[in-house]
Amino acid sequence: MLKNYTVIVKNVKKDKHKNMLTYLSDDKHKNHTKNATEIYELSNANEFEKITKDKLKKNEENYYNPDKGYRGGRKLKVVNKSFTFNLPKSYKEIASVEKCKEIDLKLKKAIIKIFIQLGIEINENELYSVLHYQDNPHIHLIIPYLDKEGNTIRAIKPKGFTSRLKILFSQVVDNVLNTDINNYKKLNQDENGQNRTIQAMEEIKNWYQTIIKIDGIETKYYKNQIISINRILKDNQEITKEQVNKINNNMNKAYDLRIKAKIKTPQAPFR
Repeated sequence: MLKNYTVIVKNVKKDKHKNMLTYLSDDKHKNHTKNATEIYELSNANEFEKITKDKLKKNEENYYNPDKGYRGGRKLKVVNKSFTFNLPKSYKEIASVEKCKEIDLKLKKAIIKIFIQLGIEINENELYSVLHYQDNPHIHLIIPYLDKEGNTIRAIKPKGFTSRLKILFSQVVDNVLNTDINNYKKLNQDENGQNRTIQAMEEIKNWYQTIIKIDGIETKYYKNQIISINRILKDNQEITKEQVNKINNNMNKAYDLRIKAKIKTPQAPFR
């Protein structure tokens, strides 16, 4: 039995902030078109980006030494935290777009209260959220790692904060959808695990396709790996651990060989 519905957290680096916003709202991106994803922007991206830029500017000012002409302190890398709140695939029938929007609204209000309890004043414009409505509806929610003065909010760094949001998400979902996490069987957990495995296979396949584009030729080895992954995905059978290990090992070998030969190579997934 699950304790909470699935929540994934990632750091949003300073140089990737704009790319993240663009990707989340891009309904033409291949990851969204292949899943027939309906995208609903639930926040103002321009306002969020402006606020973030202002915080970055203040952060720079906080650590700039006018006498020595350089920025002191540790270099800022992370500017925001990105959370993906995933609804179970089996919930789509009861989780309409409007219900998902209600979950998002209640989630954001509750998160603002948590920040206030931590002694940090934020408003809704400092949160950015997008609903990706597909077979497994999920909400992407970006929260600030910098306060209004450009200082890092260290209170959200510990794992305890993420655990708190997982519990909060489960409570909000059950409240809005009239569901019960205690009745969410382990079978659903296995299905979600299988979905994540499928996503991992897709990422590896995309990595091979990127290499082919970079090289400008369709190398037989890479082509065969793509064929193998497609065959596994089309079987509609449970993907075994042996299949996953084989695909991963082949990818790691290909990556290591290219790096050793000093050939231009994109970062391999999960390394």
